[in-house]
Amino acid sequence: MVQSKLFKEADLAWQRDSWLRLHRPMANRDLGAVIGDWVECLGSLEYLRIIKSSQNYGADHLITIRCKSKLPEGYAAGMQADLERIWIKEISAGMECGHTFRKLPNGFEMQFIGLNQLNIALSGQIVVEMS
Repeated sequence: MVQSKLFKEADLAWQRDSWLRLHRPMANRDLGAVIGDWVECLGSLEYLRIIKSSQNYGADHLITIRCKSKLPEGYAAGMQADLERIWIKEISAGMECGHTFRKLPNGFEMQFIGLNQLNIALSGQIVVEMS
């Protein structure tokens, strides 16, 4: 099973910047497939509604998915565990990878990075707005 290193936010940013500087970023069509995988998996979580997904080629986060939670902030830890499980078991298979969570004024954000066997880099964020 893939293990994703849980980084502190600053350490993940440093690793992301390093990978995106030293390795080729994932191509647009492959980013689209990763977004599709995330959307499919997030769609199975009844408490989340996907608001928008986008490719941000050339930015710190190559993909961004914005969601709205039907649950209040007290459930954030459980939601983060679900996102972490999806990242590890479904999305980052075969990658060297890491992730972190950051509290936002109205929810939280999961940031993630991956480097596949071909040394192609992926970075992204899932932004969850709480009810």
